[in-house]
Amino acid sequence: MSLAMSIFRDIFEKSVPDFDFSGLVSPKVGEMGKPFEGNTLYKFYGENLLPMIGDPTIRFTQRGATLNDPFELTIRWKETVSKTTSEKLEIYLRSSFERAFSDDGHIMRTITLWFARKGILLNDDQIKEVSTAISSGRAKDIFSQIKDDLNKRIGEFLVNLNKLRDEFDKFLSEDMSKLGVFSTTEDINSDQMWGLYASSGKGFALEIDPYNEIFRVKKGDLKGSSLFRKVLYTDEYCDDFLSNPYFLFLVKKSKWSFEKEWRILKYLETCELKDNTTGVYRDRLPKFSIKSVIFGYNVPNNLLDKYISDVHDFDDNILVRKMKLNHIQGNLYVDDI
Repeated sequence: MSLAMSIFRDIFEKSVPDFDFSGLVSPKVGEMGKPFEGNTLYKFYGENLLPMIGDPTIRFTQRGATLNDPFELTIRWKETVSKTTSEKLEIYLRSSFERAFSDDGHIMRTITLWFARKGILLNDDQIKEVSTAISSGRAKDIFSQIKDDLNKRIGEFLVNLNKLRDEFDKFLSEDMSKLGVFSTTEDINSDQMWGLYASSGKGFALEIDPYNEIFRVKKGDLKGSSLFRKVLYTDEYCDDFLSNPYFLFLVKKSKWSFEKEWRILKYLETCELKDNTTGVYRDRLPKFSIKSVIFGYNVPNNLLDKYISDVHDFDDNILVRKMKLNHIQGNLYVDDI
């Protein structure tokens, strides 16, 4: 039976069921999944972190106590699995299995290919023998047993899927506590950001290279692209989790839209610098990952020389700049030092 199951797993995987998966997925998924394609991003730091400017790090912030939005990384959907989604999945799975086992010609072609991948090329007599076997009553009995087993597994899968409605919050609490968020912004001229995250202009910001090795996808179809993903600001909830999983970690309430955030998620235990007592998890920024350091508009000029020296001891390619206030136009701008 193991050989038959192996072959028919291939048969099922190669079948093309009449089902459109796009019916389960929110149109927002494609847009939210796009990697960052701009030139630069910024990270703000408070006044208390100025001394670390010669050994720059990034922090991966945990859900709950240290994230500024208490609703981040929590349930932002009406149902974990809606009844509509569950019904569509059941129709898809059952019709797919039925189609996979209903076409003797398709089964024959798949078996021939299966043996070919094993280095065994069936000759005409063997193909005829297999074809005869497929049409036999014994084969039909085996197919029926396999279909019954697979249909039973479908039922078990759907039951477990529906249990998610009750168990998903527990999963979030356990699994999301293992993750941290590194947040950046595309807007260096935001007075709100300088006020909230850079000690009212007494701190600084790093202009980072979003395509540095530390911020790039290491494998898969997106290998080499940036890990950063854009945050969606909305007060709406999606219909169910499966329709848009990005609602778990790429959504904040609309009142935070001024942040213009791009973020990365990472498992905390993989961070380079870990302090399980304080809950602070960081990675060091490598050389060439920082394009410039921008000091806040309220950093005293008499302190700049020391901090600039620390920056250039780390990487003398980094540009050093400072935020300035334009009182006539009422905005901020960056000026070279």
